[in-house]
Amino acid sequence: MRSKAERKAKPALVPLVFLWIAGMGLAGCQHVIEPPTNVSDPVGVFVIDYGRHASLALPKEDASLVEWSWGDWNWYALERTGPLEGLQSLFASPRSTLSRRELAAGEPAQDLAARVGAEKVLALNVERARARALQRHLEARWIRRREQAVAHPSGRIFVPDDARYSLFNNSVHELARWLEALGADVTGIGVTANFKLREP
Repeated sequence: MRSKAERKAKPALVPLVFLWIAGMGLAGCQHVIEPPTNVSDPVGVFVIDYGRHASLALPKEDASLVEWSWGDWNWYALERTGPLEGLQSLFASPRSTLSRRELAAGEPAQDLAARVGAEKVLALNVERARARALQRHLEARWIRRREQAVAHPSGRIFVPDDARYSLFNNSVHELARWLEALGADVTGIGVTANFKLREP
């Protein structure tokens, strides 16, 4: 005979199962980026699409790049990637993380993709002032917590972030907000990275 705790556990899992199914149904949806038009002082930025997640590379004054990404602290920064940790990150994430990595000067998108091991890299031009403003914002956000940084061999350095991570507020949604801050328009409802540029 099942205990009272076991009987309570089954109903508690039902909402999680439905949310998981809904999330998987959204996983294949595509995000379409419409770059800003009438850019007067253009600078190139890169969306680096790794498949399950994506990042944004912004240029520095010396033409090198800073790659920014965001995710769940335990899964992404601490690399606790078991099934239970995966469920926790989606439905009860205790903390998020902002990641920063220095990259060499800009190069063609396909070469950058090969260098960082991405599925694809999308290049778009945005206003230089907007790119600088976003870079300053992300730097300040990252510096606030750098005393708690976790460094990876890949060169990424992770710090805790204040924004809450969940299935419906994950790395894809954060990247879309960054792109919108650059003047781009992003449409789509998927929860995994599957980006494309709108054809002119």
